[in-house]
Amino acid sequence: MLTDSHKPVREGGYFSLTHVADGQRLFSSIFYLLAPRPDHVVKQDTERVGQGEFAVYQTDLDSKGSTQKEVKWSPHSAVFHLNRSATMHLHHAGRAKYTLIEAYPAPGQAPRIKEIIVGANAEQGEVRQLLVEGGDQGWWKRSEVPLPEEGHLDQLDKTGCLISEVVIPAFDWKDHKFLRQADLQSLFGEDQDSIRRFQPFAAADAGSGNA
Repeated sequence: MLTDSHKPVREGGYFSLTHVADGQRLFSSIFYLLAPRPDHVVKQDTERVGQGEFAVYQTDLDSKGSTQKEVKWSPHSAVFHLNRSATMHLHHAGRAKYTLIEAYPAPGQAPRIKEIIVGANAEQGEVRQLLVEGGDQGWWKRSEVPLPEEGHLDQLDKTGCLISEVVIPAFDWKDHKFLRQADLQSLFGEDQDSIRRFQPFAAADAGSGNA
């Protein structure tokens, strides 16, 4: 499924901008691919993402207790991000698990959380189309390739997911916001279990890295 037109994208995975409309009907369409890749390819593509603008970073402590900043990227697992525009996700092949966190819950309320599988098995509740709202009605979202069922880990290199995204009114990287550690704290407050659950998929706070 991966072609030369697919470039590693900062949130994780690969994408190719296939259409940008002009005139009265503004929208963009994107091919988006999640798929496991060999270690040497992951290293190469992580470096490519780090050379681009607005790469997503994580911070780690080395053996001496010093903070180290590293590019956070995976070919088959994305970090949480919020789009300004509504996005329709259209399934082509494979399966992907989407985790959605309500970006702006009502005051005093915990954010709603949804987990949805985009795939072809409707009998198991999988969907071929997924609309994710953006802006002040939006959801933080991330996608990942689900691991094969136990006993089928030899199929890992054959898994992946290819979708199209139709962005209305249009796609622009400036409209792409990444979830930071401080956002998690604001969303979940004293709910440390939820913070720990989602922390691996959030970007470093401003001042400790860029996003």
